[in-house]
Amino acid sequence: MGIAGLRAGVEFVLQQGIEKIHQKENQLLDQLIQVLTENPRAHLYGSRDLERRVATQSLNVNGYAAAETSAILDEAFGIAVRSGLHCAPYVHRQLGLFPEGAVRISIGYFNTADDIDRFAAALKEMAA
Repeated sequence: MGIAGLRAGVEFVLQQGIEKIHQKENQLLDQLIQVLTENPRAHLYGSRDLERRVATQSLNVNGYAAAETSAILDEAFGIAVRSGLHCAPYVHRQLGLFPEGAVRISIGYFNTADDIDRFAAALKEMAA
């Protein structure tokens, strides 16, 4: 089963093309960065240069621990994100985020602009 799934995934990527997948993910990431920049309580980490990025965004919301933000998004809004150190404790130490870490949003090819808007609305409601 695992090999069959891997094969289907590889065939999908080859059929769509890596550039097309990367372009869509970057468009959604750009949308996410724009809406989060408008939220004064959201603190974003990472470069704003999309050419130097993959489709993930780390952030914290002022007034909430990363784990708390993640739990609220999951339980109240049905939005799955990941909180913590993300296998990069030294980076989090450098950013002054250790031991709490940050919230990470991962965007994939099957996400939509509506997903980004829904996330932004949830975060705005949390921060209100």
